[in-house]
Amino acid sequence: MTYPRSKSEIVKVILAEVGDDPATPWKDTAIDKLVFRWFATGRQGAGLRLTTEGEAAFEYARIAFYTFPFPSIPLGWTSSTMKNINKKIQCPFYLGYIVERTKKIPYIKVYDHKIAMMITLYGTVGEYIETINA
Repeated sequence: MTYPRSKSEIVKVILAEVGDDPATPWKDTAIDKLVFRWFATGRQGAGLRLTTEGEAAFEYARIAFYTFPFPSIPLGWTSSTMKNINKKIQCPFYLGYIVERTKKIPYIKVYDHKIAMMITLYGTVGEYIETINA
């Protein structure tokens, strides 16, 4: 899937993929409101990081994704770290974690097969983010 340029266009594509399913929780919600609810940066910024609700919408629409372990960031999620990730991962993505016993294991879901292939070729998400020029 080639992603449209704007977040509004992405929301429209996801809604079209779902169709007229009456069970859709956002069926009668305005596109502008969904942009704010589905993307971590809302209208501001170019990043396509999904919120939990956005990830659920992509899952509901059965959009293919690729999951990769995400490197731990020693000092946490700073704005410069997120800015760099948003710049390098130029497709919708979701950052989450799996809880195993007492550990939180971070991961990233990437909704683009080309970027997923590049991450695989670079070896890890961290190496891809550090190496690729966006």
